[in-house]
Amino acid sequence: MAETEAACGYRLPPLLVRLLTSVANGGFGPRRGVYGVRGHDWYGTDIFADMTEAAIASAHSPDWKRRRWCLPLMDWGCAIMTLIDCRDPAGPLWGWDPNLCCLDHALFPLHQNLAQMLGESLTAAYPEPFYAGYFADLRRAEPGCVPLAWENGRVRPRTPAA
Repeated sequence: MAETEAACGYRLPPLLVRLLTSVANGGFGPRRGVYGVRGHDWYGTDIFADMTEAAIASAHSPDWKRRRWCLPLMDWGCAIMTLIDCRDPAGPLWGWDPNLCCLDHALFPLHQNLAQMLGESLTAAYPEPFYAGYFADLRRAEPGCVPLAWENGRVRPRTPAA
């Protein structure tokens, strides 16, 4: 835990620390996909083995250096991730989808914190990034290189021109 916090420069949100130390070192949450910290070998992806590796990689990456506070929490595939904001003890969540236009617009707020996400993930209606119609919604979204607008876990459709 200390190695992860040292690498990102922030303390992990208390709820996340409690879960990782008292419940499970990763492997819980939606799709049992929350990363663990160093020493955790139950869950990994081709991007990061754990949050510690993500924090260390972000400390050395020019692109991620400006977002060290935002650690990958879950990998949804296709480089789409849920990130946790370590600047705030409540652990607000951010989405990351670099497939849309550019890395400057890949990060967007999910308007949800860790506790809310975990509570909602217990329901069958939890919105995953690859919900039915995700890619069709992307095609209908505002054209060009602008941040996507999200609403209730879905890409908000383009508003008709007046």
